[in-house]
Amino acid sequence: MIIRKINDMEYALNEKWLRIAQNPVAEKYPKTGEMIELKNHNLLLDGEYLVSMVEEFEPPYSKDEDGRDIRISLVSKFMEGPYPKARPNSEGFGALNGVNIRKAWKKEKK
Repeated sequence: MIIRKINDMEYALNEKWLRIAQNPVAEKYPKTGEMIELKNHNLLLDGEYLVSMVEEFEPPYSKDEDGRDIRISLVSKFMEGPYPKARPNSEGFGALNGVNIRKAWKKEKK
C-alpha cells in the first residue's frame, strides 16, 4: 500500500493484487438500484441518493466489523439550497466507504 498526501488529503494506493467484486452479498449495506436517504454524512449533503454500485475490495483496506471492505457509489438527486450547497444537476460519487454510508443511512422503519 502506498500512501500519498496532497493538499492535506491522504490517498491510499494499492500497487499489488486487488480483486473487486461487484454487487456482493452484503446484507448490512444498501443494494444497487435502491434510493437511500443520508443524514449527517461527513462528505455528502443530507438528501436522497441512488446507489449506483456496491463493490467489495480484497484484500480489504478499510475494514468493517466483519473484516470486509465494502465501497458504495452514489448519484445525488437534484438538491435545492443556497450556494455552495445547491446542485443544479445530478452528481456521482464513486467508491465511498461503506461503513460511513451505513452510519448516515436513514433507513425507513418497517
